[in-house]
Amino acid sequence: MLFLLAACIFSFVPDDGEAGLCANSRDDDGDGRTDCADSDCDAAPVCNRGIQGRDTGPDTGVDPPDDTGDCPGTFTSSIPTDGAVDAYYRAAVEFELASPDASAWAEADFVGVSSLSDDGRTVLFTPFAPLSPNTAYSATVHGCFGSSTIQFTTSDYGSPLADPAALLGRTYRLDLAEGRWLVPASTGSLFAAEIERAGLLHITGVDEGSLSLFVAAAAADETPIVQDPTVNTAQLSPADFTAAPWFVLNTPTAVFPFAGVNVEVHNAALEGTFAADGSGIGGGRVTGEIDTRSLASLLDAQAEPESMCETLLSVGVECVDCPDGEPLCVEVVVDRLTASEVPGAEVVEVTDGTGTCAVVGAALPLGWWGAALLRRRRKAAEARSG
Repeated sequence: MLFLLAACIFSFVPDDGEAGLCANSRDDDGDGRTDCADSDCDAAPVCNRGIQGRDTGPDTGVDPPDDTGDCPGTFTSSIPTDGAVDAYYRAAVEFELASPDASAWAEADFVGVSSLSDDGRTVLFTPFAPLSPNTAYSATVHGCFGSSTIQFTTSDYGSPLADPAALLGRTYRLDLAEGRWLVPASTGSLFAAEIERAGLLHITGVDEGSLSLFVAAAAADETPIVQDPTVNTAQLSPADFTAAPWFVLNTPTAVFPFAGVNVEVHNAALEGTFAADGSGIGGGRVTGEIDTRSLASLLDAQAEPESMCETLLSVGVECVDCPDGEPLCVEVVVDRLTASEVPGAEVVEVTDGTGTCAVVGAALPLGWWGAALLRRRRKAAEARSG
């Protein structure tokens, strides 16, 4: 089992410092709309910036050229797509370009900020506050190629929970292999293919402003979906649920045993939004930094701390700085995750499991991804020796 959770940008802060009722991601008056989407906030300064024109774009000082004869490329695709009716209310609008365009920027009919990726091929328009569910919006990308506009409607995610207490005891299947691996960009999909099992998120407590849950391993190739009782469960840190139905779980450092070593994952986080009826979770995102020093000894008992990073570099994955400044961590970012409810699932905490991937006390067991890397190295070594 490689990973219990899935299988054994750009941040804008208003310069006027305004937060208050029009920027707290909550429906303060119970009308089903939050922040700038609520007409009560129409006059708020924070809701009247960046709505029109180039003010929402980067201050490059260069307007798109009138003559597109030398334009390096065109707009090719977007997320959400034009006409989509299932856009996630907390996601940025993404425009993909055929080739880099330093002049490209975007705007929308909601408050947000435009940014351009380092490679100049992706334009993001990030909403300053969550959009309203079941609502139509439009966004436009500009560049040397001209302008293109998309129309989309948000899904029901973001609608108030019918009964938050009803989440208690429910179980959800989450599989990282089914998400979009943003980091590492070059090889994430390869390692996603190594994930063999999904994780089962089991809700154990719903309090005002917080959510308690643990993760169990799903049995491999079992239908209906059931728990693998031989693998220890992982009790996660309480999640922030103040912006329900959205939740976010953050852990500075998660430590858990794997194959005889303690695997550390720094800045681990999990977030998502429950459906109004509690039937699923959408907009899932998992991030973390795997400390490869805890895995190096699995390559070789005498391996140096940097050995795993050297191995990863050979397949195009570059290590980043760990919290202590040493460049020996691997960043992982997976988004567009969904988790469906497993009705009637019998999930219990396990602390004496005998499974080969037993986990005890994991705050967020992202380290199974590191184990996938180890597995690929061993397969390659076996192929060479065979």
